[in-house]
Amino acid sequence: MGFNFPIFSAPATELPSAGHRTCRGLDPLPAGINCVLFAVWSFTLYFSETPSLCLLFSKDQMALRGVWQLNKLIVSYCDWGGSSRGIRAFMESHLPALKEKNPQLEVVTELIRGQHPHLKGFYKNKNQRVICVKNMDPEDILLHATRLRNALGRKVVKLRTRHVTKHPSVQGTWTTALKF
Repeated sequence: MGFNFPIFSAPATELPSAGHRTCRGLDPLPAGINCVLFAVWSFTLYFSETPSLCLLFSKDQMALRGVWQLNKLIVSYCDWGGSSRGIRAFMESHLPALKEKNPQLEVVTELIRGQHPHLKGFYKNKNQRVICVKNMDPEDILLHATRLRNALGRKVVKLRTRHVTKHPSVQGTWTTALKF
């Protein structure tokens, strides 16, 4: 049995009515904000005829409890080096729009001669992330800057095992290779 996940974009006025439940009990967003929704045709089909609609993400709003986590973005570049060609074009074409769309974000440009260009993000929880953007196109640099803005600033924790649970099974972990 195959599962089908249709993806569609809808304005907030076309979100499900109050009779429908959304994931995590979220209320519909204010009018005019576009959301990406997907229909989950999973195991709930066994129990009900209607699929549940879940809010996947909002295109322009990524924050923790409504508070933006990125405080400051430093764009470091060299005015002479060839590896900074993409970031210099990014500063001319995409950086003014990025500053305009994100008034809560302090964007600083820093000239560092003889070094490869990088983006450095400072977060509210005192963490920082550095992304090297040498020899990248302006569109790729914009993607990395947006990812820094959308990130929560938490450290990446490496999992020790593939299966993480609070209550491990006494009988062992289930696998697809299990023969009856």
